[in-house]
Amino acid sequence: MDSTPCRLWILCPAALLALMSLVPPAHTQNTKIERIDIRGNRRCSEDVIRSCIKSRVGGVYDEGRLNLDLRSIYATGDFELVEICERDGDDGKIVTFTVKEKPLIRSIEFVGFEISEYSKISQYFKEHKIDVRVDTLYDPAKIRAAEKALEQMLALQGRHPGKVRIEVEQIPPASVRVKFIRVKD
Repeated sequence: MDSTPCRLWILCPAALLALMSLVPPAHTQNTKIERIDIRGNRRCSEDVIRSCIKSRVGGVYDEGRLNLDLRSIYATGDFELVEICERDGDDGKIVTFTVKEKPLIRSIEFVGFEISEYSKISQYFKEHKIDVRVDTLYDPAKIRAAEKALEQMLALQGRHPGKVRIEVEQIPPASVRVKFIRVKD
């Protein structure tokens, strides 16, 4: 009989510690969001970014909800990087979303192609739904698709080798120049 209370006493603290690890610390349970800041946007308006954020000033600080907000901002397709930072404020948490917008394509050049091929390239891109144009967002996947389309077009015309290389040049502050260079032996 003497051992039973001792075992219960040892088990209870262990069970209590296990349960306590499942409960968020007291300072985050009812912590409110004091302010939400947006940083880094240039072309995309703050209102558009805020429309993606479901967390609200005065609402409960919830890391799970903030993770969904981050995904929602990414889903717009306008950003290559989104970060969330939080810090303690006077009356709660100050949450800052820092975004890095995808650059715009300011220039597209076709090097090693004949001028007479430009209209064929444009038509081939339209037929194959390749949307790579000036003043659109730079998307590496679309650029690679355009590269493959150019190689296919050259092969269909009997032009061998039908190889194309891509060069992307940064144009500060947030633009790029894309060059499709026909590789010749």
